[in-house]
Amino acid sequence: MKALNLSINGKVVEHILPSFKKMDSFLKEWNLGVKDQRGLFLRISNILKETKGSAEASFKFLIKYLGTFSDEDVSAMNEANEEALHAIIAFVKAPDMFQCGLLDMPVIVQLEKGAKHALAYQLLKIFLTGRLDDYMNFHEANSELLKTYGLLHEDCVEKMRLLPLVDFGMTETGQIPYSMIKDTLNIDDIEVESWVVKAISTKLLICKIDKMNQLITVRCAFCGGRPLLSLPMLWLY
Repeated sequence: MKALNLSINGKVVEHILPSFKKMDSFLKEWNLGVKDQRGLFLRISNILKETKGSAEASFKFLIKYLGTFSDEDVSAMNEANEEALHAIIAFVKAPDMFQCGLLDMPVIVQLEKGAKHALAYQLLKIFLTGRLDDYMNFHEANSELLKTYGLLHEDCVEKMRLLPLVDFGMTETGQIPYSMIKDTLNIDDIEVESWVVKAISTKLLICKIDKMNQLITVRCAFCGGRPLLSLPMLWLY
């Protein structure tokens, strides 16, 4: 912590950034208690948040911080409400993040019970378990709230349209009819292929577009960089 403070005060944070990648091995050596780990993870996350190009790493350490809270830490969890809210907003805002374990964390779940952040919890649940219609209804009732979170409606709609494509790709055959994509994403026929291409470009799907039979055949569906389904097929691109 002293080294972190020194690097910030001396404006030489870039010299300490490589050590963050070794943090897991450091923690094994240091044998830190939960409170010390908690403070360290949050400090690192905040440093990375201010560092250009480190948003993903900042989010990872924020998740580590939130993961230190258990159901028994009721008073401590209340102090982490703002960080929990920040994690939700960061996930929703990230254009290339489609899965996370936030809903399994006690510090996130307890937001549902509080009046201040209950809607943020509801928004997270929509993005992880809901569909586009759920989001559209939420936006209609809470458009001003989304603006205060710094979320753009158009970006949220795009993300909510990409998420079902991964679910579709996890079917037994890996085949998705154009009609299913059109109806679920609430788009026109001519937009189907462009949305599939977006899913490919964001590395959510590896698939073949069959225009003749109006089918998308999925070879592999990914979520958060991890393959969720892989089918042994011969592919022509």
